[in-house]
Amino acid sequence: MECELNNCKFKYENNQLYRFIVKRGNRTLKIPYWKAIKYNQKGITRIGVGYVNGIQKNYLLHRIIYYIHNPNWDINDSSLENEIDHIDRDDSHNVISNLRQLTHTKNMLNTTGRGTYPKGNKFVAHISVDGKTTYLGIFETEQEAHQFYLDAKLKYHTI
Repeated sequence: MECELNNCKFKYENNQLYRFIVKRGNRTLKIPYWKAIKYNQKGITRIGVGYVNGIQKNYLLHRIIYYIHNPNWDINDSSLENEIDHIDRDDSHNVISNLRQLTHTKNMLNTTGRGTYPKGNKFVAHISVDGKTTYLGIFETEQEAHQFYLDAKLKYHTI
């Protein structure tokens, strides 16, 4: 699949994103070629894509991949209503089956979070539901409190 953003061509195949290289510096290449975009270790990669009003426009890699597969989606809308979420929470897993468009609020529900804080020599578990903090209980270990928090997430934070 291919797309064009700000006069830059991209293609996505075999779970790899490529950019079409036409110039190197100020020199136009005689034989343009497709170059694979290297992902950083965390998977979050910003890619410079042309210039808008003399300023280089940058996009996150996963947003470009989502756009290639959903050309009617507005990649330039960076509002809280238009985020791209990694379903499995792994930022380096940038395959289209792992990406979805959500609001910021829904995206925040897809985080593991700690959901705990220490109180004396015990740990309190809590969760936010509809903007209100709900007390879940007090536990002997942080691991117990965190597990209770994760169980509550499954109940209260449905996407």
